[in-house]
Amino acid sequence: PEKVAEPEKPAEPKAPAPTLLQTLTSEASIKVYLYLGAFFVIAAAAILGAVIEELRLPILILGTLLFGGLAIGIKKRLPQPSFALFIVFSFLLPITANSIELTLRETLGYESFVTSIYWAVILFVMSAIWAFGTKIYDSRLFSITAYGAFVLALINIANVFDTEPEIYTLFGSIAAFGGLASTWLIKKWKDSNFALPVFLSSQLVQLIVLFSSISIFSIKVFDPSNSTLWYLIPFFVWLLASVYYIVSDKLYPFVLFAWATAVSLIPIPFFLAATFDLENVGSTILLLIWGIFLSFASEVFNRIESLRKYSLPFLLASFPSFVISLITGFVYEAWLGMLASLVIAILFTALYIIRTRWWLWTLALVNFVIAYFAFFQLDFIQNLNIFIGYQILFIGLLFLLPDLFLKKDWNDNPEQRLPLRVFGILLSVSAVFVFLVENESSYAAICFAVLTLFTAIYSIAYQKSWLGYLPAIFLPITILYAIDYFNLNKFWLPIFTGLTFLYFLFGIILYKKENWSFVFRNTALTLGTIISFIAFTESNQANGWFVFGIGLLFIAEMILRKNGLFEIGTPTFFSIAALLIMQDFEVNTISTRLLILSLIWILSDVLAHLFYKHPRPLNMIIRGIGGLIALSNYGFLFSESDLTATFGFLIYALLWLTVSLLYKNPTLFYAFTLTVPIFVTFLFRNFGFTKWLHPVILIALVYYAIGFALRSLNRFNGWDTTLLYSGLGLGVFVSIASPIVGGVDAAIPVAVAATLWAVEAFSKKNAWLAFPANGLYLMSYFILLNELNVQEVQFFSIGAALIGLIQHYLLTRSNSKSGAFVMGMLSQLVLLGTTYLEMINKNELSYFFLLFLQSLAVLIYGLVIRSRSLTFFPIGFVILGVVTVAYSALKELGAIILIGCTGILLLGLGILAVLLRERIAKLGEKLSDWEA
Repeated sequence: PEKVAEPEKPAEPKAPAPTLLQTLTSEASIKVYLYLGAFFVIAAAAILGAVIEELRLPILILGTLLFGGLAIGIKKRLPQPSFALFIVFSFLLPITANSIELTLRETLGYESFVTSIYWAVILFVMSAIWAFGTKIYDSRLFSITAYGAFVLALINIANVFDTEPEIYTLFGSIAAFGGLASTWLIKKWKDSNFALPVFLSSQLVQLIVLFSSISIFSIKVFDPSNSTLWYLIPFFVWLLASVYYIVSDKLYPFVLFAWATAVSLIPIPFFLAATFDLENVGSTILLLIWGIFLSFASEVFNRIESLRKYSLPFLLASFPSFVISLITGFVYEAWLGMLASLVIAILFTALYIIRTRWWLWTLALVNFVIAYFAFFQLDFIQNLNIFIGYQILFIGLLFLLPDLFLKKDWNDNPEQRLPLRVFGILLSVSAVFVFLVENESSYAAICFAVLTLFTAIYSIAYQKSWLGYLPAIFLPITILYAIDYFNLNKFWLPIFTGLTFLYFLFGIILYKKENWSFVFRNTALTLGTIISFIAFTESNQANGWFVFGIGLLFIAEMILRKNGLFEIGTPTFFSIAALLIMQDFEVNTISTRLLILSLIWILSDVLAHLFYKHPRPLNMIIRGIGGLIALSNYGFLFSESDLTATFGFLIYALLWLTVSLLYKNPTLFYAFTLTVPIFVTFLFRNFGFTKWLHPVILIALVYYAIGFALRSLNRFNGWDTTLLYSGLGLGVFVSIASPIVGGVDAAIPVAVAATLWAVEAFSKKNAWLAFPANGLYLMSYFILLNELNVQEVQFFSIGAALIGLIQHYLLTRSNSKSGAFVMGMLSQLVLLGTTYLEMINKNELSYFFLLFLQSLAVLIYGLVIRSRSLTFFPIGFVILGVVTVAYSALKELGAIILIGCTGILLLGLGILAVLLRERIAKLGEKLSDWEA
């Protein structure tokens, strides 16, 4: 069913705008009239009194009585105007009282204390009047002004005594209590909200009093001329403040009042100590007693439901007393500070026993530690000269000792045992740092021996294998300091190597307990690593053999754990061992060292590849490091003697051959094919044969022949490509080096290399591969001409052009039009351009006939293969040659005739082109099927 649209509700009519009369008589307007009028009246009275002194007092008295009477008189009928008049009366009252007091002082000439009494009475009266106004007008404003007048009245009473400033804080404290009393009365009369302004004003007064009190005390306590009895006033002020905040909490319960109560009690013992001028001993005892009192009060309050909120604040309020007692105690004597900290520790322990709180137990331990170290500062203990490290270690192990006798569960009773454990660990670690910094071998050996024994017992007791690392670490450190103490530094490496193997042996024995086995084996490998690098830096005799033994451990660990990540340790430590052993045998040749290092890395990879059947994630890194070392060694071998280099490259050639065959990787075979020519070169140099081009090109020929045969037989796929490319690449390298080596016979290797490329091009039927073949043939031709001292340019250009035209023919047959065009143009340009330039430079007619014959030959070739570029280009060169010859013959004619004729010729050619445009187009169509 379709929904029926609900009818729109008619809009509510807008309220009519108020009339002018209604606006002028609104509530807001009335308030403006009243309060502004009151302000004007007060201002007028003040101005009139100031201008006409004789009328000041009569006007003020008359105005005060008039406004006060009118306010009371119209209260019932006109309450709001009455309130405004009462405000005027309230402000006129102190002004009038001030004028009366000035008049009386001028007339009677009394002392200042009389003025204070006068104002105290006046302010009490004003407080009563404003309190009356609060009652009849229900005004919070008058309640605040009444309380303010009461406070000022008490201050004036304090002025009467004209004495120390502490008296003001006492009367201020009374004023604060007066505010609480007023709050209580107003709450009984009205409600809490109505009484709140007075209550807040009272709180402000109390804060000002406390701030003033502590400020005055802080300033005067350092002045010995002040009487100490005055310090009793701040004592009572702060004591009353605690009562004040208790009463405040009763009137308006608030969470901070309990804390304010406790804070008010913190400075009490300081006031008493200052009052009785107590020295360090007395102050310490007083502070301790006060702290103990607050602590026990805290426990009492905790047992009473209504007072429980004061428990924690009172306990925390005791802490400043305890802290200051410690400071004053230690400032006096160590024994006093020790007793204070011991008392605090016992107190906090008792409180912890009564009710479990981990932070109290922690503070108890802190104070116990303070007392413990203070004990060692006593004179008769200091005479024993006990090493500080022993002191720290003893208390650290003392805190950890309960773990050995209690339930072996770290989650058991953590509130009690965790602080002990944390302190024990921190202190033990601190002791270790002290021993390391002091570096006293005898002390350190004993310390680490104790730590080794304790942590071993601890780890066994809790059956936590990871804890076993601690004694495993501490034992080598113990042995290290013992070696130093007994002056056995020469034997450190055998000792630590033996310890390493002992750790590893224990790991194997505990193989079935995997976690404990890992602890010993990991520690053995770590220790072995550290001592290996230290041994490498020292480079003492026979160090390499110990490092070699550590390398064997990594092989064993890789097998035991079936984890290939340990593989890299073997070549690393074998390399360190090899360097140290070579140093022992004075093998200082860099190439020999690098050769051995590269063999270590590469052969370790080969052996792991053959015998380790688990994943090897680092195998590429090991191969890469070995390859980089070998590659860098090639550069050093080139600078060695022929015999050393021959031996090095022979080793590398056999190595690459073995590696590539074992890995069945044709790509690695390139390393072999590239190393063999280098080996052969240095081998021939040993026999005085320095023409290395011929044996190397022979190797290239062998490579290519074997590769070509394998490819033809379609066997050993991949290996044939390596051999083919190695032969071709090696041929190119030899060709590049041939001009540098020089000699007529240098053209032979280049020609051989060119032949290899030509065979490859024909076998693959790829015209582009003929480029390097033709280029190498041309290079061989140029080398031959150069070595025969041929200076005629034509020999060079004809050879280059001939090679270019052959390449053009091959590209044409392979349907590569763009390549054929470019090659044909370059060939013609080289051939004809060179001849033309020679004709111009030498100005001989024979070059014109040579240019004509060359152009004719190119033209015939172009017509045979139907190529446009090879047809028009030689014709153009012939015409250019004819023009050049004609120009040379007519060069004695005037320049004007020559220019004119040239212009006429150009015009004729232009007209002819226009007349024969259609015929030229038809000719283009006929030549469209010709090649470029």
